Amino acid sequence: MRFDFHFTPEGWRISEVNADVPGGFIEASGFVELMAEYYPGYSVPPNPAEAYEDAIAAAAGKGGAIGLVHATAHCDDRQVMQYLAKGLQRRGMQPIVLSPRHLKWDSGFARVASSFAAVKPALLVRFFPAEWLPNLRPARSWEPWFCGGKTPMSNPGPAILIQSKRFPLVWKELKTPLPTWRSLLPETQFPNEISPGSQDWVFKPVFGRVGEDVAIAGITERRAYKEIVKDVKRHPNDWIAQRRFNTLPLETHSGVRYPCLGIFTLDGHAVGVYGRIAAKPLIDHDAQDIAVLIRRKEHGKNDRTRTV
Repeated sequence: MRFDFHFTPEGWRISEVNADVPGGFIEASGFVELMAEYYPGYSVPPNPAEAYEDAIAAAAGKGGAIGLVHATAHCDDRQVMQYLAKGLQRRGMQPIVLSPRHLKWDSGFARVASSFAAVKPALLVRFFPAEWLPNLRPARSWEPWFCGGKTPMSNPGPAILIQSKRFPLVWKELKTPLPTWRSLLPETQFPNEISPGSQDWVFKPVFGRVGEDVAIAGITERRAYKEIVKDVKRHPNDWIAQRRFNTLPLETHSGVRYPCLGIFTLDGHAVGVYGRIAAKPLIDHDAQDIAVLIRRKEHGKNDRTRTV
């Protein structure tokens, strides 16, 4: 999972979590290590790709075949899978990059059936959005991802429940307390309980990604904002309303910028950080990837760190 953090006058706030197919592994791993070479006195945060690869190898067993399932038509998704594949190869694993259409399911077990491989993978790594799976052919080939699949998966289909921006609406019904997430996520409401066009609320699609179709008054382009508000009125079940917060800007050589720190978590532990920065207080496809480094400060014999 990757939680997106923003610094505000009231402290840190979480805008959302990507629990379905969290991206940013390359930017938070290899890219950061390359940049660190030019900044002596700084160290790198934990490497999320290495942590993920270690966990995959441990779960699959020595030398196991790993199915790296992704949307093969998207070159950026392919890059992520190839990056993980190299790390898994170094660990003695057998990574296979493939589309979900290359899988056949026999009694709940996945089998790679293609011209380039024919094997039963020990584990599947999914980088294919869960809401796209029902569009697969043949029909019902998507169901084992959600129920009945016996091949270990990361992430299984039900991760989409946490990915949904409506997840906070059922927190009161959960036995799991989620104290930190509850305290840092802004208030979330059904859109039909909020006055359309309110300056105090942000409207988001339930399964939106990369800041797409997020409506923030005064930030989102005016015409696009009006269109989104109209759709919120027509199809309120496809949207949520999140109370607006103000992100503190940074002064940079390129002018004022707004940062976002995506914190990767694995089995409940922080394992890395994906940095992005934008010219507006909205992290979308126009945001720039940045390296997050840790500056060491000497205090006697002890080293202290501060993220910059």
